[in-house]
Amino acid sequence: MQTQKARLHSCGPEYLFLFLFNQILSQIFSNLLSNKKTKSIVISSWFTICHSFVFCVRNGSPDVPKKVSPRAARPLKIAALEPESSSSPISATNRTPKDKSPKVLNRRSPRSPVSEKKRPSRITELELLVSQLQEELKKAKDQISVSETSKKQAEQEAEESRKQLQEVSSKLEESQNQFVETSALEEETDKTGSLVFQSVSQECDWEFSATAGERAGLAAVAHEIRQLKLQIEMVASSEAGHVKQAELYNSEVQLLRGNLMDTLFHVENFRNQLKDCEISEAETEALATETLRQLENAKKAVEELKSDGTKAVESYKKMAVELEQSKSRMVWLEALVNKLQNNPADLENHEILLKDYESLRRGESNEMDEEVSSLRCEVERLRAALEASDKKDQEGNVEASSRLRIQAELQSELKIAKSEIDELKARLMDKETELQFISEERDNFSMKLMKNQKEIDIEAELKKLREAIENLKADLMDKETELQIVSDENETLKSDIHKSETDVQDAFLKLGIAMEEADKSSKKAVRVTEQLEATQASNSEMETELRKLKVQSNQWRKAAEAATAMLSAGNNGKFAENYNQTNSPYSEDIDDELTKKKNGNVLKKIGVLWKKPQK
Repeated sequence: MQTQKARLHSCGPEYLFLFLFNQILSQIFSNLLSNKKTKSIVISSWFTICHSFVFCVRNGSPDVPKKVSPRAARPLKIAALEPESSSSPISATNRTPKDKSPKVLNRRSPRSPVSEKKRPSRITELELLVSQLQEELKKAKDQISVSETSKKQAEQEAEESRKQLQEVSSKLEESQNQFVETSALEEETDKTGSLVFQSVSQECDWEFSATAGERAGLAAVAHEIRQLKLQIEMVASSEAGHVKQAELYNSEVQLLRGNLMDTLFHVENFRNQLKDCEISEAETEALATETLRQLENAKKAVEELKSDGTKAVESYKKMAVELEQSKSRMVWLEALVNKLQNNPADLENHEILLKDYESLRRGESNEMDEEVSSLRCEVERLRAALEASDKKDQEGNVEASSRLRIQAELQSELKIAKSEIDELKARLMDKETELQFISEERDNFSMKLMKNQKEIDIEAELKKLREAIENLKADLMDKETELQIVSDENETLKSDIHKSETDVQDAFLKLGIAMEEADKSSKKAVRVTEQLEATQASNSEMETELRKLKVQSNQWRKAAEAATAMLSAGNNGKFAENYNQTNSPYSEDIDDELTKKKNGNVLKKIGVLWKKPQK
């Protein structure tokens, strides 16, 4: 590579430009040669370009010496025909010793100022070559377009040839019908016989004219058949182009099918993802509904617990107040009992005090009234107890024990209430944790909703992909329909070609048959003319004989009339009778003989005429 670069640097900018130009042309023509349609056009244009390029390089400018140009043109010609050899270092090393001769180096090494001045002219020549190459490329493109138009014209000519084939087939059918009619007419002439010889002569004349016209028509048909053969060859040549187009369409359809399979695979993946997303959405919705229901239940339970807690606190406060009141009452009652036990005379004073106490407690609430009434009952009970103090000391002890038991029960109930309050507090803590968990789930649910929005966007993209797939399917269907149309046209063209070949063969066979039938009809016409001439001759002979007989009969009549006139005067009728007796049978015999002869001759002639056509 370094030696090659050194050589390129040693050469002038002209050769560098030529080297780059050669590589660009090789790439362009390699791309064009990849297409089968433009291959022949590109090859022809390539040879013309190479020829013009070598010619220009050999001639060069008029001021440059001629010894340098052929040496510089040879490697360029090889590079134009083989562009890859110029870039390889092996070809640079494996050159002939002529290229390595000192003469060439001596010629290349010195650079005259004249050659340096003439370099722009060489560049202009190369630019002209580039413009020529561009024009030739345009011409090649024009030739490609012309070839496409010629293909279209060939298709139109094929359609016209089909129409002409149909017309020729219709003409052949008409000629067949005419031959059938002529054969029917010939059969009718054979049946009618000798009684219609004049009409037969007219029909024979018409047949002669018809056969002449048919021969001219058959010649025209043969000419048309030759033209159809040429058109069929053109159609067969155009079929090859159609087959190539069909192959190209098949390759395009296969590519589209591969693309469709890929898109369908992606669509199936998207569908599976959508199904998974829908399932996850349903699960999240179910979880959300459950969590909302649990939240509502938790809120209700919290509210109930709060109400229960408040009620429990209120009841606890009431119980504490009642306990304090009951304790104070117990203390007061114990003091009263002690006083009464010590001073039974103070009962009356105590009643007075109770009345005063009642008067003081009237302004209090209903609960205090109830307590006062209960105290009154207790006082009355205590009175009864005091009356029988000895008997009911034990009962007082029992009541004290019962009161102590009630106090113990109240204390146990307070403990139970405290434990329930602690449990309610624990439940409240649990519900708060559940609320935190539910809030976290709510956040997760919001995140899932965001994901669902993304999935909705994915669904929109999927819809777009489906629409694109449907468009691709529609394009595929159009391509398949076009392929089917092209294949059907090819099959119809093939069938039309086969039909046209068979029709041509049938036409030739029918022409041969028609020619044979025309020859037969001409022979029959000659026979009929001969028969007509014979009948005319026999008729002329019969006419001469009839004339002779008429003359003789007239003479015999005149003689008979004269004899009757002479004899009628002498014999008064006897001679006339004898004459009539002798004359009438003779005349009758003569008439009978004449009629027999006429009938015999006529019958003989008719028999001869009937026998001739049967032969």
